[in-house]
This record gives sequence, C-alpha cells and structure tokens, in this order.
Amino acid sequence: MKILVLGGTGTISSYLVPQLLERGDRFTLLSRGHRRQPYLGAVEHISVDRFRDGLKPLAGREFDAT
Repeated sequence: MKILVLGGTGTISSYLVPQLLERGDRFTLLSRGHRRQPYLGAVEHISVDRFRDGLKPLAGREFDAT
C-alpha cells in the first residue's frame, strides 16, 4: 500500500509513522520541512512551501491512502 502522510513530525504522525515502518508499508511524508525529520533515509520525504509550491511536488503521483 502506498500511503501519503501529511506532516510527519506532529503529534498524530509521530504515532503513526513508526507503526507504518514496522508493518513495512511504503509511504511518503509531505511536510513544510521546518522540524528535524527523524525518519530521513527510511522513508521518502517531500518538503513543500504551500505558498510557493502548493501541491505541485505531488503531481503525477498516486497513493492508496492519505
């Protein structure tokens, strides 16, 4: 399953991401990149500026769940 996680360093995602890693799911973190990313290298991370980029970095990508 390909999953898009919005955030990645907040309260909910800090609980969710370790579980996804343990299950072996493939997922991408989408965040502003303002906080240290504890999962660098383990998952795909896309850093965006919502005012400059919007969701353009996700163009052409497909996910099974968000």
